[in-house]
Amino acid sequence: MEELLKQLNALKDQITGYQNRIKDLEEKGGKFDELKALVDSQKDEMDKLIAKVEKQGISGLNKDDSAKAKAVANFAAMARGDYKDVLRTDSNKDGGFLITPEIEAGILHLAATEGTMRAIADVRNTNRNSVVLNVRVSGAAAGHVGEAEERTTTDGPEYAQVEIPIHTQYAQPEITNEALEDADEDLAAEIMAAIAEALGTQDESDFITGTGVKMPRGLLSYTEKLCAKQADLEWGKMGYVKTGKNGALADANKQNTFIDAKKLLHVRYRTNARLLINSNTAADLEKLTDTTGRPLWTEGVKEGQPAKFIGIPVEINDYMPDINNSGSLPFALIGDFKKGYAIRDRKGMTLTRDAITHKGFVKFYTEKRTGAGIKNFKAIVAIKAIA
Repeated sequence: MEELLKQLNALKDQITGYQNRIKDLEEKGGKFDELKALVDSQKDEMDKLIAKVEKQGISGLNKDDSAKAKAVANFAAMARGDYKDVLRTDSNKDGGFLITPEIEAGILHLAATEGTMRAIADVRNTNRNSVVLNVRVSGAAAGHVGEAEERTTTDGPEYAQVEIPIHTQYAQPEITNEALEDADEDLAAEIMAAIAEALGTQDESDFITGTGVKMPRGLLSYTEKLCAKQADLEWGKMGYVKTGKNGALADANKQNTFIDAKKLLHVRYRTNARLLINSNTAADLEKLTDTTGRPLWTEGVKEGQPAKFIGIPVEINDYMPDINNSGSLPFALIGDFKKGYAIRDRKGMTLTRDAITHKGFVKFYTEKRTGAGIKNFKAIVAIKAIA
């Protein structure tokens, strides 16, 4: 696995070298649009392949830890039908077995690699069916006083409460009997990756468009309010700015909309602000330049670093709407999602092995409980493509 990754990364470096050479030639007046598109496409495919190999090669567990290594081995044994000493003994057999904490942590770790939101939001575990968060919406006041003057009481901080209900989520990947019988197959990693992929994909959708009914509440499900300044932001509503043109960015100074949106955020939320958009929007923004012709979009300097648009790190979630969605929904969000959006996982993931309903396959029905919602309405603002 390590040798394969070395070879893939070496090939990726070569492709990057080709990109740089093409750029140098273009600066000298050449036109290589077709070749550039081909090389860029090859780099994208290489990135996906490397990510896939890395994902299949990790379980989210430290195999040097004997207890965790045993959990992985027991999980694979369970997949092959041996339940002895595999899962938690306090499991209800009628409702599935409670997965060991080590395996649960591994699945959630892999699920986070499948999407954006778990990487940028406030993610924690809970033992409750509903979580109530106390959020400070204003700070304490201070004043000035002379040495002998009377000190009066200053205003204290104000708090608001946000309740996040926990909902049931499930995945049911299938594995062939042949794979189960193959002793050389890294079965634990295969099943965990399959579960994580299903849960991660569903999470990405829920955290953007979820209604809050039987599912987490997504960022785009809240009432919106047009805002021109910070004082316009209202608790319980998603503040937004508009592009000034229906279904598109403004005709001139297109970046100003994003600058206006960022200014709605208090300075404490700007430092770690992210721009959340889909791939189509990202492609449009990559083409934008300033008045001198310099691109407003810059790729990450180091591997793994996000690209930036007008200096704001960009996160991609393809469940975000396109710009031309008639303005019915925001196409972009800017904010500190760690401080603005909460994801809560209920401890205790269950798994049921079903070798009956689909001959030749074994289904692994997995349930977990997750809730999510905006916890600070001043930490995230939206952009809508309307006039």
